[in-house]
Amino acid sequence: MRRILFLLFLALWCCATSLKAQDTVYVVKPRFYFQLGVGYPLPYNRQPAANAAVVLETKRNFAYGIRYFEHLYLHQVPSSDHVDKKYVPNHEYREINLSVGKIMALNKKLFLTTSVGPSYVNYIMPYNVKKVPSPNNSWGGFFNSSIYEYEIRRFHLLGVSLRGDLAFYPRRKVGMSLGGFLSLNQKNTQGGIDLNLLIGGTLREKNH
Repeated sequence: MRRILFLLFLALWCCATSLKAQDTVYVVKPRFYFQLGVGYPLPYNRQPAANAAVVLETKRNFAYGIRYFEHLYLHQVPSSDHVDKKYVPNHEYREINLSVGKIMALNKKLFLTTSVGPSYVNYIMPYNVKKVPSPNNSWGGFFNSSIYEYEIRRFHLLGVSLRGDLAFYPRRKVGMSLGGFLSLNQKNTQGGIDLNLLIGGTLREKNH
């Protein structure tokens, strides 16, 4: 996953730096866009995350967004347990945040945005995870197996979310971005990189 994201970033950068800057800006503001993406939390060896956002960009190069982030990943258990993954409990992390950011145009199709804002997190955490014999085992059975028993705790957390995005627009209404994110809270801090599809349009047509 990290190698793929690096290659995509390299391709994005090469395409952007090969463009010649012009007097007119290719992406006209004020504008809005929808963002859909997949993320890779670091440095943990976990499953990919998903994110979505709606962002408004103003003529003064401010960005206002509402974002949703979801990360479901397996609880870490010893590999020596030899328990089927379907019995391993999931951590469920869901976040909604509001963001305010500043946009910097690197050329007419490449933009760098940094943003920050408050976040609300709903986190479901398994704990007291124990390996136990499966209730389907038979007495003296040769193929007896094990499962996990566990309890669940739910957390409702307030925090702060920060992110940076390098966005490239090969078309006025369609683009892609490589982003970095960090969500700080008291229980489960998330951070990593993501790759996103951007689809949007201008709120006011450009005068010719």
